[in-house]
Amino acid sequence: SAGNAETEFNGDPESANPIRLGTTYSGSTLFTAYYDWEDSDLFAVDLPSAGKVAIDLKFPAKLGVGDAYEVAVYDAYGTELYYFDVPAYASSGVWLKSQAMYLPKGKIYVEVYGDDTLPTWGKTYTLNVGHTPGNVETEINDSFTTADPIALGTTYSGSALSNGYYDSDYFAVTMPLAGRVSLNLKFPANLGTGSAYRVTV
Repeated sequence: SAGNAETEFNGDPESANPIRLGTTYSGSTLFTAYYDWEDSDLFAVDLPSAGKVAIDLKFPAKLGVGDAYEVAVYDAYGTELYYFDVPAYASSGVWLKSQAMYLPKGKIYVEVYGDDTLPTWGKTYTLNVGHTPGNVETEINDSFTTADPIALGTTYSGSALSNGYYDSDYFAVTMPLAGRVSLNLKFPANLGTGSAYRVTV
């Protein structure tokens, strides 16, 4: 990117703007030479280790109701890991930043998409991608073959969040000998009634 601003054309992995963790960049969804009604801005970010990723997207307030942007996160192979319709009321960035995304070490892509039917068309946004390293689940881990290996007695952070309507997180644990196993699963309180998770061994 030029300075700390997105540069067109940046709509695919080959032309994605490389950005640094913890640095704020500005951009806008505005017409391109190819299409005059939609714009996709793609940013490439290198994660130095597994950890929690926070996307801080700010844009002008009081733009009305409905959606402001579509935001997606892809891995290095182009697989969509997370997808969000960002509402217009979330202009402060707090809502999107609060979504718990956990990813492995390596390259990811963050896409900010808009079109001329959205109130943010042509308006300036700012983007800052943060990263907190730690013991975490790493998407995609939705099967035995992609399960995250974890150590006994160690706490890991995760979330039921994906690009769809459900998320399965698999963890692989090696038992050194036969014995009793205890699971300690904690999550936020005061979430209402009913089931919170389904846990299977």
